[in-house]
Amino acid sequence: MIEDEDSDAVGIRDPAKFFTALAIKLELLPPGETDLSDALWTYTMSVVDACATIGDAYGNAGGNAGAHIRAQFFDY
Repeated sequence: MIEDEDSDAVGIRDPAKFFTALAIKLELLPPGETDLSDALWTYTMSVVDACATIGDAYGNAGGNAGAHIRAQFFDY
């Protein structure tokens, strides 16, 4: 996985920066690119939501995996 200052025990502080770095690492964007296209961002957030939906079934009264995933990556 990507290692940078935005990924630590507290969580992802800047999802856009995190996913942009991942897209560069996977050669979906050229090095030095600073933003995902609207289409790539929409796709990325759709994948995050699909994963969170799976995680909704796992948890307890204190929360579930889906809620935790959404809290890490969605800007509410």
